[in-house]
Amino acid sequence: MPNPNFPTSGDIVTQARKEAGIGTNPKASALGETELLLRLNDLNSEGVAYPTKQGFLGFWFNDTEQIISSIANTTLSTAISSGAATMTLASGTGWDSPSSDLGAGYVKTGKEIYDFFAFEARSSGVLSTMNGIQMAHAAAEEIHKLYKLNTDFGWPRNLFRQSRTLTYRQRTPGFRQIPLGGTYTIKYIESTSYNGLFVVFPEDVGAIDWTMLYQKAASNITTTTQSLNLPGRGHGRRYYIEGLKAYIYHNEGETEDEQKSEAKAAFHLDSLLEEFGIEDMSGDQSIQVPDA
Repeated sequence: MPNPNFPTSGDIVTQARKEAGIGTNPKASALGETELLLRLNDLNSEGVAYPTKQGFLGFWFNDTEQIISSIANTTLSTAISSGAATMTLASGTGWDSPSSDLGAGYVKTGKEIYDFFAFEARSSGVLSTMNGIQMAHAAAEEIHKLYKLNTDFGWPRNLFRQSRTLTYRQRTPGFRQIPLGGTYTIKYIESTSYNGLFVVFPEDVGAIDWTMLYQKAASNITTTTQSLNLPGRGHGRRYYIEGLKAYIYHNEGETEDEQKSEAKAAFHLDSLLEEFGIEDMSGDQSIQVPDA
């Protein structure tokens, strides 16, 4: 199994310019460095997502994991009204203390309605800069935490519950407000200033350790020093270069050269999938792109 390395965006831009015969100061504004990086960012995103569109589970070099420690639910210390911006928990232990970020949870009513909320600060048991509360809630109603996924989260591979073999299956949030035992959902949450993807576990899972195995999302490419997400040798490198050359030729009106480069880029991406793609795995093989 070859060890992949990852090129910088600047390396790809430089080589594509050389092969397409344009300099660093082209006359066409669409071929400036900023514009080439924007197109390279699109190519990077398309390349990383390509395996799932072909029925694969991803590229193995983009596999990673996140450890999540769930906690027992707590309760609401004092009643709150709809639209509340603060909330006091009976216990804030184990809850996120976001800084330039957000945390999230939900309130469970006695009628089993689940009111999801986001917050951007916590001091002991007080959550503040909240939004999302749509109902008035009485003291002692249950408060459950949601668990933020890493910022590079792309697609779930498997969720292991405190073991090597016990897995939970992903379900879409559209089926139930809260997942049943043996399943989990991924929910997109927005706050006043931030947003993110969160895992929703079944009620009352308590203090348990979990491992979320997932595929990393494509990096957002904006500078020439950033690393791309496909290998820098062989097919991965040529996919980027040919894809960028096709963009250059398109803007120059060189239709034949554009089509040739597009065909070469597609060939190299397919070849990369043959070399590094994950066809299947034991256990849970279901993948659903998170709702957003």
